[in-house]
Amino acid sequence: MKRNFSPNVTIEQLMKKKYNNITDLYVSGRIRFCNNKVCLFDEEYEIELKGIKKEDFVEYSFVGLKGNWDSNYSCLENCVVLFYKNLEMSVHNSNIPEAQFILQTKKMTAVKRRAIMINYIQKYMNSKDFLLVQTPILRIQPEVSNIKQLETTTQNNVYFLRTDPEEYLKRYLTAGFEAVYEVSTNFRPEKPDDTHLQEFTSLECYRRFWSLNEAIHFCYDLIKYIIKEINGETCITFNEYSIDFSLPINTVDFSSIMQQHAGVNLDEYKNTEDLVQYVIGKGWWSGTGGKADKFKRTWIEWIFDNKILPNIKKPTFITGFPIELGISAKGIEKGESLRAELYLPGGFELAHLYENIIDSNELIERYSDRLKYRIANKISEVNLDEGLIESTKLGMPPLAGVAIGLDRLLQVINEDEQIGEGLLFPREGFE
Repeated sequence: MKRNFSPNVTIEQLMKKKYNNITDLYVSGRIRFCNNKVCLFDEEYEIELKGIKKEDFVEYSFVGLKGNWDSNYSCLENCVVLFYKNLEMSVHNSNIPEAQFILQTKKMTAVKRRAIMINYIQKYMNSKDFLLVQTPILRIQPEVSNIKQLETTTQNNVYFLRTDPEEYLKRYLTAGFEAVYEVSTNFRPEKPDDTHLQEFTSLECYRRFWSLNEAIHFCYDLIKYIIKEINGETCITFNEYSIDFSLPINTVDFSSIMQQHAGVNLDEYKNTEDLVQYVIGKGWWSGTGGKADKFKRTWIEWIFDNKILPNIKKPTFITGFPIELGISAKGIEKGESLRAELYLPGGFELAHLYENIIDSNELIERYSDRLKYRIANKISEVNLDEGLIESTKLGMPPLAGVAIGLDRLLQVINEDEQIGEGLLFPREGFE
């Protein structure tokens, strides 16, 4: 067995006739037995081997071969084995992810599609004059959010892993950049399930002087572009619903959809107590039993999650979120905010959009409310984000942003039941 074996062609190149008529072909892959044939496979491609005996190999072993290509029969002739790596354990009895990919090579398609998706995203963002930037993953203090962040410890310090890059991206615009984006890795301490990962990837972008409506159109056009480039059409099936992204954008006001599906007119429930009595009187829910029940946000979110989202039947941008759910979105009249969310059938959240608060006093007030809600949910008290507040004082320009969950977008494109199919190790250490 020679260890200086070096391939000069791939199985894919042979199948697609992109090997430039090389006479002596050196190709590598794994052995598979197909009826009475011996085949070589790599990723989702497979070729038959001539001159190789089945009894000389253990199936799924890794080999490097020299041979001649017969394009008429899509096989490699006159095969000579130059490298052979036998298995030390059975592929069928192994629990590691690699074994599943060896047995089900179609899983590799999702990994390749993920790479292609990110490629197209970067191409699209560049065409719209967004600048690719990088923001810190580690923070010296927690974010002011309703999430207890994951931590990592060094010899002298505790750092907090970001849940998103939004606050730093906004500060790029204060510095003078017109439009920036990042394809970022983020972390949230959620148990992985069909729609959540603890470590996930998002696209987040901001442009100065964008309106929420412009951000909505940009978001929809980007998603439509990616789906069409990868699938060849804008139609997909998701959650048993047929979705056509070539159709016009569907937007619905938050108050309207609450009235339609829950019979709740938020104008009639100005205080928390009235809304609490309505929900309990309907027999829907009795609250958390904790201090968070004193906040109107708790009850609105429960109604929205349980009575509204399951009734969504087509891609819908819900706009005009109540100020209690505005998070970092600019407040407007009637107690609403310039926040929107894109949901797919069944209430599958795909994108988050908003016009940002640029007034320091409004930002301090909103962050203070977020901090109170965080403490009510028994999450530790933290300092407000002084960097972001100071950035608004320095003259942060009007801006809006879009955040899209890329693992979820790929799940939609592939019509997968479970998130993470484009990753080899989406739940490593959790299963």
